[in-house]
Amino acid sequence: MNNNLQENIQSLVPLIKDTAKQILERDLCCQTLVVDCVILESLDFVVKIKRSYSKTEEMMRGRKKPELAAEIGLMINQACKNRLFLCLRNRFDLTVADVLLLPSVAPAQFALFCMIKQKPSAPCLQPLDQSLLEVFER
Repeated sequence: MNNNLQENIQSLVPLIKDTAKQILERDLCCQTLVVDCVILESLDFVVKIKRSYSKTEEMMRGRKKPELAAEIGLMINQACKNRLFLCLRNRFDLTVADVLLLPSVAPAQFALFCMIKQKPSAPCLQPLDQSLLEVFER
């Protein structure tokens, strides 16, 4: 089962990257600069995204309101996370346990940790390993 799942996820990587890009550009009006997808040994994966700041974020930054700009950026990232979760489940037919927004250094650069259930009896929440943050920094 793991080999089939690994092949399935590997074949979906270009589609997952394109979907994340479409969500940001079409739905959330942010230009994507980089979208990458790293499959982990556990067959979970991390989608790393670097995007432009939205016009609203830029306006708040220009008005010297960085906290508000950061909040708006976090809302954009959360919306991307929620939409990607639904696409993974509904469009790509993956059994997704959860999608977590990993801590980031800037709102316009973030990563999503996608946990895939490999067996129906597998627990939904797995401990978040510190090594995941290293993937984001690569």
